[in-house]
Amino acid sequence: MILDMLRGPQGRFLIAGTIASLVNWVARFPLELVMPFAAAVLGAMVIGMICGYLLYDRWVFPGSPRPLVLKIRDFVAVNFVSQLIMFVVSIGVRELLLLTELAIVMAGAAAHLIGIASGAIFSFFGHRSVTFGARAK
Repeated sequence: MILDMLRGPQGRFLIAGTIASLVNWVARFPLELVMPFAAAVLGAMVIGMICGYLLYDRWVFPGSPRPLVLKIRDFVAVNFVSQLIMFVVSIGVRELLLLTELAIVMAGAAAHLIGIASGAIFSFFGHRSVTFGARAK
């Protein structure tokens, strides 16, 4: 039953989104070595978005009838909103966690992970209905 679910588009979306989110999360660590936390989160976000688009377009929704330019436009729009949610949540949660005297690196890692999960909820519904859905042109 679980394997059948993972073979369908919802399961592939979940797997692809998890991979893109992990790429986003992991990319922040080396970026933070050369830039402030907020800039590293934004850079990691762009890397994760590129990974996500390629996975969604080629693996999750390979038969989408929508023109490439519209898919990219809508992907960027949906991701802009979801990444804005991720960014605000990441920064806010990090600030709250730093009040608990949690180590900076742990506060940043946990906050970024919570932020990614928050944005992913919006992303799922947006991409399913807007980016790769068969909408009127």
